[in-house]
Amino acid sequence: MYKRPLRILYVGEFVVKTGYGTVGENLCDRLYEIGRDYGMPKYEIFVQALGWRKHPYDESGPGKPYKVFPMIGKEPFGQDVVADLIRSVKPDCVLGLGDFWMIEHFNDTRWVPEDLRKTIRVLGYCPIDADPVPPVWITKFKQFDHTIFYSKFAYNQILQRDSSMQGRCSMIYHGVNPYIFRPLARAVREKLKENYGAKDKFIIFSVARNQARKAHPRLLLAFQKFAENKDNVMLVLSCCPQDQGWDLDDLVNRFGLNKKVVILNRSNNPAIGIPLDRLIHFYNIADVHALATEGEGFGIPILESMSCGVPNLTDDYAAGKELIEDSGAGFLIKSDAVTFRGSDNNYKRPSTSIDDLAEKMQWMFEHPEERKEMGRKGRAYALTMSWDRFVHQWDRLIPQVMDMRSAPIEAEML
Repeated sequence: MYKRPLRILYVGEFVVKTGYGTVGENLCDRLYEIGRDYGMPKYEIFVQALGWRKHPYDESGPGKPYKVFPMIGKEPFGQDVVADLIRSVKPDCVLGLGDFWMIEHFNDTRWVPEDLRKTIRVLGYCPIDADPVPPVWITKFKQFDHTIFYSKFAYNQILQRDSSMQGRCSMIYHGVNPYIFRPLARAVREKLKENYGAKDKFIIFSVARNQARKAHPRLLLAFQKFAENKDNVMLVLSCCPQDQGWDLDDLVNRFGLNKKVVILNRSNNPAIGIPLDRLIHFYNIADVHALATEGEGFGIPILESMSCGVPNLTDDYAAGKELIEDSGAGFLIKSDAVTFRGSDNNYKRPSTSIDDLAEKMQWMFEHPEERKEMGRKGRAYALTMSWDRFVHQWDRLIPQVMDMRSAPIEAEML
């Protein structure tokens, strides 16, 4: 007998140029397509788009064949409207992407009454970007019907912290579209460099939001040290000069880097980002991608740049570390201290070594052939990390969660 499609309500950032937005659209698009070529769609998709308030409640998202509901509630993560949305959509499953506090309201009877909660399975797709994991987080994760992490770093930390999470959580990576993020022909790259005023320049590119968890000041100081007495080097930052982190225009001026640093997103709205074609252009004209950070839940720009054939420099910590180790497509940056920031869950975080980062920039500058080989390794690795691969892992996991009663999921790492 033909079974109706499973109804999934996806909750997360959507139609915005953020990492979460990128993941949400790629995942929902692919889940929606499963079975449709044969006239037997497996999933029916609905989206509560966090961060998107542009259109009326009943208007579909741009260019999507499934329903996308903009945020209309007064609460930051749509807590006050989610019960009505569940009653309207009648989902079988809720898939929430974000830090657990963005989606924990599905387990809170103030927002989702107990009788309504019993009608749905709730999957949390959550990051962990530092250690150790606060014990209260484990309690929160256990309230989901299943929790999915997107790095081995996160998954292993959880099990080390509480072995009873075995079978209650899984690990599924984020992906990349290697046909969109791809190396362009050499002649095209050279023409792009000329068009962007970077002809004959050695370019370090960094895609990282201007926020406290990133290490923009240390990246700038490392570049300052590397760039001394060099007129043919450039640092390009894909971020806003003013955001949650620093006044980057002021830092660039203070460090004497005005003629060597370019900041792309002058809108000061991180949700806008830069156009996709321009992002691909800069990945392609870059000689190195550098992500100086105090911890990444995944590191999508690392994988996107690898897919374009660009080697990487990133910190020897969290999820970014495993992407470099598994691919061989770059170097890991040492830390010169461990830091603890206020209001940061007592996390210990690395302080990017300015000297080590500058030295590795210099090595990349001096070794073009080895650098290109790293780029080739990155491209080969990215081809194994497509969204299409990972959606099949979701397609295995979701029915397991829907069918479970009290037994744990057997395949913890998919």
